[in-house]
Amino acid sequence: MTSKLLVDYIEGRTSSGWTDSNYELDQWRLTDTFSTNDANITGWERPDDSSFGRIGTGMTESSGIFTFPSTGVYLVTTNVRIYVAGNDATAGYVVKVSTDSGSSSDTVASVYEGDTSSNDSNTSGSSSNLINVTNASTFQVWLKTAALGSGSTIRGNTNENQSMITFERKGPAQ
Repeated sequence: MTSKLLVDYIEGRTSSGWTDSNYELDQWRLTDTFSTNDANITGWERPDDSSFGRIGTGMTESSGIFTFPSTGVYLVTTNVRIYVAGNDATAGYVVKVSTDSGSSSDTVASVYEGDTSSNDSNTSGSSSNLINVTNASTFQVWLKTAALGSGSTIRGNTNENQSMITFERKGPAQ
C-alpha cells in the first residue's frame, strides 16, 4: 500500500514542533487610573515583568488606539477593573473598532458595572470580540470610557495587570 501526503505549504519549524509564523499573541495593561468620561482610554504599556512574553510582531499603540500588525481574525479580550463611586449608579467602557483609520467606528462591546446603594465598589468587567481584520493599515481598536460619574475610575497599575487587553490572531482574514 502506498501513502501520499499532500501539503500546500509549511510555515516553520521550531525545536518543539511546527508553528504558524503568522500567529500573534500580545498583551497591554493600563499604567495608571483613568477618570475622564467619554474619552479614549490612554496610558497603555506592554507588561515589563520578567515573566512576560509575546509571540509575533505585536500590536502598535498610539494615544490609546491599537493597530494590527497583519490581517487575520483576532480575538480581542478586555479585562478592566472599574471603581464605581457611591453616587454613580453605573460606570464602564465600550470597545470601538474602525475599519477606515478612525473616520467611522462601531461599538462592538459595552461593559458596565454599578451599585444602586450609596457604597463605593471595586468591580471588574470583561469582553471578548472576534475582529476580522481585512486591511491591517486601516483597522483600529480602542477602549472608551462610558458613564463615568464623579469619582468613578478605570483602574490601572504599571506593576500589575489591573486593566488589560489581550490580542490573539486566530487565523487568516475571512
